[in-house]
Amino acid sequence: MTAWLTGLSCIAVLLSIALSQILLGAALAGLLLSRRKLDFPARWLLPLLAFAGWTLLSLAFSSEPASGLPQIRKFFVFFLLALVINAFQNHRQLWLTVQGVLSGGVVAALYGLGQFTQDYLALRRQGMEFYENYVVHQITGFMGHWMTYGGQLMLVFFLLLAIRLFAAETLSRAGRWLCWLSMFLVCLALLGAFTRGIWLGTLAAVAYLIAR
Repeated sequence: MTAWLTGLSCIAVLLSIALSQILLGAALAGLLLSRRKLDFPARWLLPLLAFAGWTLLSLAFSSEPASGLPQIRKFFVFFLLALVINAFQNHRQLWLTVQGVLSGGVVAALYGLGQFTQDYLALRRQGMEFYENYVVHQITGFMGHWMTYGGQLMLVFFLLLAIRLFAAETLSRAGRWLCWLSMFLVCLALLGAFTRGIWLGTLAAVAYLIAR
């Protein structure tokens, strides 16, 4: 059950952050109640502790510490790392989660493209300049902000490209075409999000993956 809750939490973050964190909490409770010995790579633990410590230190010396408290609450999300390492018992559970994340990413991309089309047509009907009016409120998909949406699509695109480059032999012919189609849709939504920083990040990651 913990593995399923963890997988659903990973998938739900593309549709609803609140739902994802509820599932994350349920998965964490299930893991703790199992009383199983927990593993966590030491090479990850020190950087995470350093990040948390530095964040707390900056908060302590801030002129308005109350404004930083929401960032402390977000530490909760890092428990997902421990859950993924300890909850999944086999490759099938991992692969199903990956497929769910990719499917959720494509759904989010299609929804965002629908928003883009709707915004474009509305601005055309009103006779308003597209770029000047669109960039003040870009598409957000299921998220509340275009930066969150763009960042999620970027990670989904990396995952699709990595599978296509490094695991293509595990896919059927139909699976390869589906992978290309998914990449195309996610890429279109990324372009439609008009977030230049994420475009640059995507180009850097694509260059790295191709070089590897």
